Amino acid sequence: MKQLDELKALKRIKSKTCLPFVFADPRRIRDDHTYFDVIRNCITNEGFRGIKTYPALGYYPFDKDILPLML
Repeated sequence: MKQLDELKALKRIKSKTCLPFVFADPRRIRDDHTYFDVIRNCITNEGFRGIKTYPALGYYPFDKDILPLML
């Protein structure tokens, strides 16, 4: 969450050159249901450009918990 706050602040300062993405990990979504809302807020209200995933960290890229974010 600290990193997201830092990205939000940077986006406000460097709005023309900062293109932030929010990290989505289905394990976090499963463990903390408010995380889904945080991701949605970053995209819809904070000007984040998209969602990034890192399946190499040990989850399936089409995990059922992450698919609603892709719609």
